[in-house]
Amino acid sequence: MTSGRFRSNPSYVTYVELLHRLHALIQAGKGDDAEADEVRDQMDAPWYGMDSEEISRVRGISADLYTLGPDSPIKHSDRERYITDAMSAKLAPLVLSRSWDRVLDELRQSPGEISWDLAAQYRAEAYAKLGEGEIAKKFLAEAWRLNPQLPDLQFVDAGIRGILL
Repeated sequence: MTSGRFRSNPSYVTYVELLHRLHALIQAGKGDDAEADEVRDQMDAPWYGMDSEEISRVRGISADLYTLGPDSPIKHSDRERYITDAMSAKLAPLVLSRSWDRVLDELRQSPGEISWDLAAQYRAEAYAKLGEGEIAKKFLAEAWRLNPQLPDLQFVDAGIRGILL
């Protein structure tokens, strides 16, 4: 887990906080307002204080936060509890090796191979393990909203809460 390194950079921390604010405004339908433009302007300085891995991480966070809205450019399968054998085969070794950034990359690269509910559950777990508690909570809430009957969801929820305490 590399979250300590990321979280030790004030530019990264500031950028992620601003990203949360911006996406909250976007979800509230205020993405084109002056307040959102101000947040975007504030994001410029911390951007230049991050290295390439941190920039890659925040780009991924932003892309994933868009999946929480109805206009998501990432389109997962609408079926419940759906994952292809190919996606399962890709994700299993990544989860076992705790390659959480790569898990998130796979979810973005092959969205049609997994349902919204399972993708939200995977994102919640990955972000929790990466030390991104606020993001993990958003995806955990989304997984519960989409399908409270997911068989492992209560265990993922308990595990995430244990990590975040």
